[in-house]
Amino acid sequence: MNLEGTHGNIVGALAYQALSQPAFPALVEPKHFGVRRCERSVTFSELNELATVLARGLAQYGFAPGDRVALFVPPSIESFALIFGLFRLGVTPVMIDPGLGIRGMGHCLEQAKPSGFIGIAKAQFARLLLGWGKSTIVRSVQVGPSLPGAGVGYKTVFRAGAAQRLTDLPRLEYAGDFSPPAAILFTSGSTGPAKGVVYTHNHFFSQLRLLGDHFGMGPGDIDIPTFPLFGLFGPALGMREVIPVMDFTRPAKVDPAMLIQLVKSYQATTLFGSPALLRRLCDYAVPRRVRLDSLKRIVSAGAPVPNDVVKKTRTLLSATADVHTPYGATEALPVASISGHSILSDTSEETLRGSGVCVGRPIPGIQVRIVRISDRPMPKFGLGDLAKLGEVGEIAVSGPVVTTEYFGRPDLTVLHKTIGPEGALFHRMGDLGHLDESGRLWMCGRKSQRVETKNGTLFTEAIEGIFTGMEGVRRTALVGVGPEGAKRPVLWVEPEGNIAWKALLPQLRKRADSHPQAANITTFLCEGAFPVDIRHNSKIKREVLAVRAARLFP
Repeated sequence: MNLEGTHGNIVGALAYQALSQPAFPALVEPKHFGVRRCERSVTFSELNELATVLARGLAQYGFAPGDRVALFVPPSIESFALIFGLFRLGVTPVMIDPGLGIRGMGHCLEQAKPSGFIGIAKAQFARLLLGWGKSTIVRSVQVGPSLPGAGVGYKTVFRAGAAQRLTDLPRLEYAGDFSPPAAILFTSGSTGPAKGVVYTHNHFFSQLRLLGDHFGMGPGDIDIPTFPLFGLFGPALGMREVIPVMDFTRPAKVDPAMLIQLVKSYQATTLFGSPALLRRLCDYAVPRRVRLDSLKRIVSAGAPVPNDVVKKTRTLLSATADVHTPYGATEALPVASISGHSILSDTSEETLRGSGVCVGRPIPGIQVRIVRISDRPMPKFGLGDLAKLGEVGEIAVSGPVVTTEYFGRPDLTVLHKTIGPEGALFHRMGDLGHLDESGRLWMCGRKSQRVETKNGTLFTEAIEGIFTGMEGVRRTALVGVGPEGAKRPVLWVEPEGNIAWKALLPQLRKRADSHPQAANITTFLCEGAFPVDIRHNSKIKREVLAVRAARLFP
């Protein structure tokens, strides 16, 4: 990926694209009857200019480098321009998933303590009604329909910026660990309270380079981003972003016919979707024998993609295309990646035997170490702290995409950051796994969700893989009930289709008896639909299922 002269940040990358392909569309909001009656679009040159004008306008209304500003604007031309404008000004956007709900968003705002707020009317109404940031927010911008007393309007900011073309802005050279932070991105809170991850411009630019190089994405590609943060990289990579009409907080509820229409109408080459979104797409498209031949790649993240979803997804693609499942987290992304072809031809059988989920080889430039399991802070680790080859331990990663801290939470920073044998900073992923002899990484489950029984420790993804491949089983979830160190393993099962539980239960018990790892699992429970995370609708909330199981087996 050639991004020379971009000054080591995404704003510079956008400026580079504006110079190299000024008239090529960067963002498209397609026509969608009942929601949007005509197509809207901006070129790379127009997007770059719009971001600069907004930066100047925001400066006129008191926003300054180093400010933290909460941004609540759904994916649109305006939201992308505002993000790049904030970057351009040196302001730190605070990105919080609306799917966290009223209480969750309020908790995140309390942590971040922003001095500014930019949001649509719905977000502004919640802010005023609930007193979000009442003691810290001093300026606000409204996007779309206005609400009395909620702040200055987006168009007013734009006009102010357009009239002040000579206003000085901070220099673009934000290479390295520029301070203040480039952004604060909150985690989904799927396994605990949402945490604010501090990103520098160097982190963003490193992600940009690794994603572009690994997946071969760049100018000429047309992307349909169903996850807003992933979509941010598109314009910086020179890709055209076609913004779908959907509830981005509920990807599992997406309209599959709409996605298919967008892919075909715009001849999209890239589609990002969570495993839940891909399952919904496949359930609709496969019976109808839909082909999406323009796609070069489908990228899926947020949770392991079930083998049956990988297999079905590949039937939608041409022989030269594939589905890719990068592994990582908000704190470090990407870490590793594997193709659908490799999963189906090489690793799926091992998953059925309880080895966990293979997430591929580490991305070039990323170091992966497996350290022995510990729930305590680990300021440093040495060679003696590493797990043996094939032994399950905690995944620790190092590289240019690894963030260094959580905002305002030194306690969590100490718990998750550590220094390796050669002095490099590592992030403890909170995931358990192992490396095989060929250097591939296998993920076996969350550290906090492991089940320690009298007969040994069981790992969620490893155990669940044994059962999830069974006919009539959509997915499973392992939880533990009882005292620490002597938990009773319980397997929740979400059946596929209309299969009778009485018919499925004997098959589950037979499968458990035939696998040494699962032989001690004798309790099986049925659940129609598992509770899942907010962001991707794919990570199973095992903590919730554990509480339900405990009520049945006190």
